[in-house]
This record gives sequence, C-alpha cells and structure tokens, in this order.
Amino acid sequence: GMFVTCMYMILDVRARSLLVASAGHNPLVVVRHAGGACEQVNPNGIALGFDKGPVFERTIKEQRIALRPGDRLVAYTDGVGESMSPDHEEFGDDRFFEMCRTLAGRTSNEFITEVVAALDAHQADGPQHDDITLVTARLLPA
Repeated sequence: GMFVTCMYMILDVRARSLLVASAGHNPLVVVRHAGGACEQVNPNGIALGFDKGPVFERTIKEQRIALRPGDRLVAYTDGVGESMSPDHEEFGDDRFFEMCRTLAGRTSNEFITEVVAALDAHQADGPQHDDITLVTARLLPA
C-alpha cells in the first residue's frame, strides 16, 4: 500500500540539454532566462510501488529539454505548495511558480534561502504537514 514519487534527470552541460523522467513526481520548473517564461516539465509516469513492471514500463516516458544560459531549473516536493498557514491556507503552486520567476536570476543559495523564508513566514507557528525539498540549478553563460 506504499508508493513514492521520483524524478530522474541527466544534465548534459556540453549539449545544454536535460533528460527528465518522472515517476508521478511534481513537474520540474524551468524558468527561461530569455522572456522569463515559467515552464512545467512533466513527462508521463506513475509513482513507484503502484505496479511491479508492465504498467510502469508502458507508462514511464522521458523528455529532453534544451537549455540556454541563464535558465533556472527547480525540482520540488509537494510539501512546498501544500505548506499550510495557521488558518489552513496552502502556500499554493501559483505563488511558488511566481517566486521561481522572480528569483530566477539569483544564486542558487539565495533562491533556496528566499523560498524557505517565504514558506516559514507563511507557515508561521503552525506545524509542518509534509516534507519540503527543493533542488535548483542555473545554467551559467559559457
């Protein structure tokens, strides 16, 4: 009765591309430096533990995305958007995606620090309901 979501990524720095597979995980956020578009990369796939083979094998897909200098990648767990205020209001994916756009040009350390501070402020003294994990990178100019 247990399952886990997972995202697998292979970054090819020379080719400036990222291969992504998702087993039911939240979409990868890609904030494009040129224009600031916030894309959600969500290749098909079911969570690990739902099926031992054939359905999983038929369902899981890979997606290759091209990257350009300045593009920001953000992988996160559902605890980010579901972070709850004391009045039971979720932080929300839209607010998180807007932060991704706003903070895209910062260093990765600054990016994480500011998102975590916003989540802490939103949560205030309320309990944490789920794990909160953020992984981010930005492709720097050559």
